[in-house]
Order: sequence, then structure tokens, then C-alpha cells
Amino acid sequence: MPTPSLMESAQHIFAKDLPTANKWYTALLGISPSEEDYGFRYQLGGSSLVLSPSGNKGPLGLSISSIDEARKRLDQLGLNTGEILGMVHGYDDGETASFQDPSGNLLMLTDQTNLTRKGQ
Repeated sequence: MPTPSLMESAQHIFAKDLPTANKWYTALLGISPSEEDYGFRYQLGGSSLVLSPSGNKGPLGLSISSIDEARKRLDQLGLNTGEILGMVHGYDDGETASFQDPSGNLLMLTDQTNLTRKGQ
């Protein structure tokens, strides 16, 4: 995997249990991270998501290819997506879902599937 650019934006997220967080985010995003001394880095286009014990705890917004597919991957691995805190259908930016990751971080996901359909 290419080395991240010094100018690349990165979102550092708190992970209290790195192996569990790695498994969970790999299933959620459908991609594998690079392993770094401080945790795991997921390359997301021109930016990256970094999981580490020293990351920031708090809300995170992610745009993913399909919320339904991500939930299926998590379910297949027996990983709990937690309670869906909110699901909005027909939102201007596509479907959204909010829930917590295994470390208690609040995630708001936007489904790119709907954005692709709207743009056609």
C-alpha cells in the first residue's frame, strides 16, 4: 500500500481494542488497512482513517458504497453493528444511518449507492 502523503488528511479514531476495531472497520469499509506502529490506516481516496488507542473519541461521518452491504459483511462475521440510532431514507445526500462502533464512537454513514443513482 502506498505511503500516505504528508499533506493527506487523516481522521484519527479512538480504538480501545485494536484487533476488534480492525476487524469491524475492515468489514464495514470492505477494504484492508495497512498496519502501522500506532494502529491501522484505511486509505479512503485522498484521505485516510486511522484507528489507534490515542485517536479521537467522537462522531465520525463516512460515505460508503452501500450501508446494506456493509451491514451484511458485519453480520456474516458475527460482528454487532449495535443498535441503529437513526436511518433516514430519501435524504438529499442519500440514505444515512447512525450507530456506534465497538469503541463507542458515533458513526454517521452516507450511502453512495443512492448518490450514484441520483447523479445519473
